Amino acid sequence: QAPVTGLHMLFCDSIEEFDRVIKIDGISKVIGFRIQLPKMHSRFGIAVEKFENFQAIISRTRLLKDKAELGFHHHMPSWDIGLKRWKKSFETLLTWCNTVTQLTGVPVKHLDLGGGFFPTDLEKISFNWIQDLAREALPQLESIYFEPGRSLTQEGEALVSRILDVRRDNDNHVSEIVVDACIAELPLIQAYPHRVFYCSRSSE
Repeated sequence: QAPVTGLHMLFCDSIEEFDRVIKIDGISKVIGFRIQLPKMHSRFGIAVEKFENFQAIISRTRLLKDKAELGFHHHMPSWDIGLKRWKKSFETLLTWCNTVTQLTGVPVKHLDLGGGFFPTDLEKISFNWIQDLAREALPQLESIYFEPGRSLTQEGEALVSRILDVRRDNDNHVSEIVVDACIAELPLIQAYPHRVFYCSRSSE
């Protein structure tokens, strides 16, 4: 099928993905990389602590001069690392972005700081601090994006799942209920209580 074009932003999770999309005319106004910062373990992004990866980002960024604006995406949720460490990771991100601009002459114009914030985290973050720090490090920055979905919906979130099996012990007490959902759909299941509601066939 023909690729989708005319996107606003496209962040590549690998150098191989960038090499594919850069060949497609008009694919996106902004093209960039989702990066994984040093000592920040994530399944997302290009690990810039590997020198060959950073070299590749530099060489690919130079290809953008006439094709698209440059952006970077960093997804490291505060619920996973804590708000204090998240702020440090943001400062580190700006350092890496500034280095890319200095080495390539291509300004970073867009930053996506991802999501994964607890509802109370957004109340503690100073957006003025974020903007001031970003402007100082990246003078040509035009846009900063947040993905606040979790923080807006978490307190009212519900997961509905079909029950596959009910297991009982020798006294006929329910010992386990097997549902059609995985651990990824129940975040922090071992750290926080999750209320469970059961609806029987009689709708009780």
